[in-house]
Amino acid sequence: MMIWSDTNTDPETFYSCHCTSTTCRERCGHEIVDVLLHEQADKDPAVIDALLDLKFALTHRNDVEEILRVFCQLRGRLEKRYYLAFYRLRRWLENQLEVRVSPGRGYASQVFPINLEARTFAGITGSIRAAAQESNAVFSQSDSLMIEFDFRTPSAASPSLLA
Repeated sequence: MMIWSDTNTDPETFYSCHCTSTTCRERCGHEIVDVLLHEQADKDPAVIDALLDLKFALTHRNDVEEILRVFCQLRGRLEKRYYLAFYRLRRWLENQLEVRVSPGRGYASQVFPINLEARTFAGITGSIRAAAQESNAVFSQSDSLMIEFDFRTPSAASPSLLA
């Protein structure tokens, strides 16, 4: 049984992504995880556990690295079958998260948008390091960049996220 049968929503419409930095809803990612949980109800318990871990981490918003690690793990296992759901979840995460990079402890950090094109957590941090080093001469001279992930603050979020 598919979730869209219960809600009379076309799966293509549900899984399509209309999120932008100015129109992304705060609960959108949670809804996608709920649909994936429903779709996996009678399948692999390890996938269900990972989806529940992601839902818990998204709800508590206190460990963005864990969110990204679980997202990458699930993406590797499910994206071929649920491509549009993972595209939408990726876009939502990109709109909700930010990354701060500094050349080391005690230095001022610079905020960068997060890009989740890479398929692994190591790939994500590698692309962030490369972008930071390319954009800032101080970063390019540092061998130990500090990377911190976080949810965007409400003051930095768009007005539609606060509604």
